[in-house]
Amino acid sequence: MINKIKVSLIFMCVLFVTNTFAQNKFDPWKKLVEENHCKVSFIFYSKADNYDNGIVIKIENKNKFFIEYRFIVIVRTATVEKEKIFKGEITAGGIKTGSNNNLFWIPKINGKSITEVGIKKWKFIKK
Repeated sequence: MINKIKVSLIFMCVLFVTNTFAQNKFDPWKKLVEENHCKVSFIFYSKADNYDNGIVIKIENKNKFFIEYRFIVIVRTATVEKEKIFKGEITAGGIKTGSNNNLFWIPKINGKSITEVGIKKWKFIKK
């Protein structure tokens, strides 16, 4: 009985360690830019409105002060290119993402697949 308990405990420990390392390796967010301890990433959202694809933006501020940010995100299909300006501020050590923070975008691209996502004219200014 004691051997079965030991084997079970070892199995549970191995399973926990394996899952912990596996979770740390997989990050679905794709980095667009990282500068001055600020990072902008995105995640692809297939059929976000049941027709067009979308993207969710995540902003991380690893500084010990507020940051004002501004950047333009570009999405491309084989035939269409769309741009959107994102701007706002983020707290010291903060993370912002999703529609509640105006960081969710469904570019109207007539159901075509997004093939490229880029960023330009980024600014991170200490506040």
